[in-house]
Amino acid sequence: MNIEKVLKQHLENKSRISVLKIKIEKAREELKLANITFKEDERDVIEALQISAVTVKNMPTSKSNGFNSAVENTVLTYHQELICKNNIDVDEIYSNINVWEKEKTKLETETATIEAALCGLTAQEQFVIKMYYFEKLIGSDLQLSFEKNFRYKDQETIRELRSNALKKLEKLTA
Repeated sequence: MNIEKVLKQHLENKSRISVLKIKIEKAREELKLANITFKEDERDVIEALQISAVTVKNMPTSKSNGFNSAVENTVLTYHQELICKNNIDVDEIYSNINVWEKEKTKLETETATIEAALCGLTAQEQFVIKMYYFEKLIGSDLQLSFEKNFRYKDQETIRELRSNALKKLEKLTA
């Protein structure tokens, strides 16, 4: 595990986990609705096509190959209309849920590992790691923030703390 890469992506991973939970919940709701949604049968579709068909007497004939008769159009298109109205791809929803669950599990494992490993660091080491990798503070900004909390002024001390913390994290996550 590349500890620095994982630390840099930690907050993004936590956000991604939240997004995946929302997507999974939404997909499960879609599956519930798919089971209770009214499905139109052939009679319903034919009736709807007949009602929506516009029939005007004395209308000029079409120059295309299309039919002018609402009955003929209904007979030719009702099966396709039935498929379109009742088309919820349950298999695709299940497939998406499986992909999202796998990604979520991987990210949860990774973030839990980092959070558990951070508990093995001193307060100063945790502070430096969180500010450097999570808050993206560097140089004098990191030094000022560190100084406010721990009364140190030396950037070399901060670098040593970060280096030691990374070594500890490598060891803890191995």
